[in-house]
Amino acid sequence: MRRLNARSKFFTLFLAAAFGFIIWHIVVLHHFMTSRLEHRPAAREGDCDCLIARNGGDVLKQQQQWRSPRDEVVITENDMALVPSSLKGQRSGSKSCVITISALNNFGFVWSLYDSVVLNSPSIDCFVWFVGDASEGSLNSEFGDGMKSIRKIIEEKPLNKFTLVTMAEMEESLGDFDANKVAFMFDLVALQTTIKPFAFRYAFKELDVVSAIYLDNDIWVTSSLEFVQSQLERRSVVVTPHIASPIPEDGKRQRDKNILASGVFNFGFVGVSNTGASLKFLEWWGARLVLYGYSDQARAMFYDQNWGMFIPVLFDHEDYYVIRDLRYNIAYWNLHETGPGLHMKDGLPHMTNPITKKDEKVVFMHFSGMSLLEAYDMEHISRHQNRFTLKDFPRIENVFLAYMQFVAQHDTLRYRSIPYGFANFTDGTQIQDCMRRAYAAAVYPIGPETTNYLENEIDPPYDLSISPFMRATFHDQVHNDPFCATKECLTNDNSSKTSFLNWLLTVTPSMAVNMEGKFYF
Repeated sequence: MRRLNARSKFFTLFLAAAFGFIIWHIVVLHHFMTSRLEHRPAAREGDCDCLIARNGGDVLKQQQQWRSPRDEVVITENDMALVPSSLKGQRSGSKSCVITISALNNFGFVWSLYDSVVLNSPSIDCFVWFVGDASEGSLNSEFGDGMKSIRKIIEEKPLNKFTLVTMAEMEESLGDFDANKVAFMFDLVALQTTIKPFAFRYAFKELDVVSAIYLDNDIWVTSSLEFVQSQLERRSVVVTPHIASPIPEDGKRQRDKNILASGVFNFGFVGVSNTGASLKFLEWWGARLVLYGYSDQARAMFYDQNWGMFIPVLFDHEDYYVIRDLRYNIAYWNLHETGPGLHMKDGLPHMTNPITKKDEKVVFMHFSGMSLLEAYDMEHISRHQNRFTLKDFPRIENVFLAYMQFVAQHDTLRYRSIPYGFANFTDGTQIQDCMRRAYAAAVYPIGPETTNYLENEIDPPYDLSISPFMRATFHDQVHNDPFCATKECLTNDNSSKTSFLNWLLTVTPSMAVNMEGKFYF
């Protein structure tokens, strides 16, 4: 019995000692962690893993997580704290301008965009329209009449407020821009997007522009762009994403996979500041687009847009800014977020803030898919999607009706009839896509860095490969103007060279026929 009591006392003492040891370790660990937290450097603004939105002075913090569109925070531009940035290099220029690019037949949309900027964002100093079209010299009467009408309207605008820049002017200013080559290589849509980085560079070099905000001309600016301008005072690039929350995976278009293929950022809007970092980016971007500016998603090409996904790695994180505010760049691809709150109020589009329940002005809307106005079906919102119709969001019908009325006031349908100046050879033969790609494969690449690039690439971007011998034949025998197909233009410079069209049909007949022996055109 005494032996059992002794064992019991020993066991009790052992448990007490073990428990004390554990408690001591917990106290020491707590003291250590508290000391570390008290002495660590203060967190910089922007380092927090939460979304901070300020509305009316109230600070709302929500842990970053997948949220439904109705829970998305709309950040008001006036109260949003700006993250400090160390801009690389000195900014050059003095004017903040909006730029856009289109063929002549979209002038009605260009004119509408200009008026919406002037009416709603007076802080913008100038508006520049880069014409991705022949612009001069066409024998077509509709083309000539349209160009005269356009120039008259532009001349009536305030001095230096509305500037038209032709591709010939861009070529004269930029040594690495060959207007004829890119105009022939790319179709109407691809040409407008390919010349975008060159348009930025021209604006910086020739027009004393310190920051340029590119907008597609089917955009309606309905509020001030001052927040974008303020960001460009401290950063090189400002962009908007297609979406700020996932789209349901239900097989409809658009969905996340479609956006991944076309680019995370939508380049219907992009702001660029005149800095050393941005100029390097624009040169790199332009060099890639003259090789890969097509739309061929199976080959990872979608015009100019998917190259924007390099921005987070080519710029310091403080030198670019992503606007996730839902009032910017509202379009069919983000209606799952914006559709429920979008409506007209006081003659302009507004969004209902899901947090404050207050109506806030939309900054700009993007009516992508409407530029083919003569065939536009408003009920289906955009020809590029099948996810929504107007019936899904009854309040947005008035928004679309208001914009259609706005563009109708600018004779948009009338200008749509202007023929594209780069559609035909000089003899009237229509230029087919296969001809454009054959020319691209023959004429590019030309730099020493890429002399054998296309021969070495397993998956050539132009749907065909041309041997070094045939490329040498092309450069030796073909006239430098690919559009030339008549004796007049072939002989006006005393050249003995043949036309590209003749070379394509006679020297390399295998390029002009498919695997069944039929002509592509």
